Amino acid sequence: NGGEGVAYDANTDTFYICVEGQVSPSPMAIYQFSRPSTANDVSYNDPDLTVTSPFDAESLRSEISDISSCYFNSQSNTLILLSDVSEKLIEVSLTGEVLNSLSIDEDFLDNQHGSQFEGITFSRDFSKMILVSEDNHYVIYEHQAQ
Repeated sequence: NGGEGVAYDANTDTFYICVEGQVSPSPMAIYQFSRPSTANDVSYNDPDLTVTSPFDAESLRSEISDISSCYFNSQSNTLILLSDVSEKLIEVSLTGEVLNSLSIDEDFLDNQHGSQFEGITFSRDFSKMILVSEDNHYVIYEHQAQ
């Protein structure tokens, strides 16, 4: 019922926390808060911290069944959300509009190890996508120029 993933926008010092939403009564959710880092940034006690929701993540139910991980794409100012149940990645605007989707099932990925991926990240230039599963298995997919 708690947070499943964290993404960070270094340009605005904004953190995004995604909540899986697979186990009732916890809905899928994305929270955001700004927190500039300081040398004394070790405290959970911040009376000025404001947490908001950029959009209603439940509106994504027609696309995904859960949110396992999130990644902030600083090149397009979008979030990339991973669903292990739906075996899918979706890219969404910060208002919740679905911009792109990608199936990550075993057939598409040619992956013999299963596809219960729970984490995602990209190389700095986005040429590589790294998916991580709970069983310490990871897969690196590299973009092939055509």
